[in-house]
Amino acid sequence: MFLYVSLDARHSAHIKLGVISGQRPDKKLIPKVGPNELPFFVTLMEECWHQYPEDRPQFRELGERVQSVMQRTNVQVAEAVYAVRTALGKEKKDPEETQLFATADSPDAK
Repeated sequence: MFLYVSLDARHSAHIKLGVISGQRPDKKLIPKVGPNELPFFVTLMEECWHQYPEDRPQFRELGERVQSVMQRTNVQVAEAVYAVRTALGKEKKDPEETQLFATADSPDAK
């Protein structure tokens, strides 16, 4: 599946020329169902597609924003693994241990 349906998207030079001429991927081809973070990444892509480079997010900002989402996702995965292991009796249920998963900016953090 190529989001740039009107371009030969296998070649970055074609994509570059398409972007310069104002073409953007067909948004109808972006999945509507996916991970919880899908809307975040769709918005991020759209910000990166801005016609004027000075209106696009800086690379450092992109890294910080993606890192923030990845940290939240990692915490959610760790909590889910812990919950499954606890339900299977492979972990002792200890309220203090759940604090291991709290991040500094989460409401559960001490």
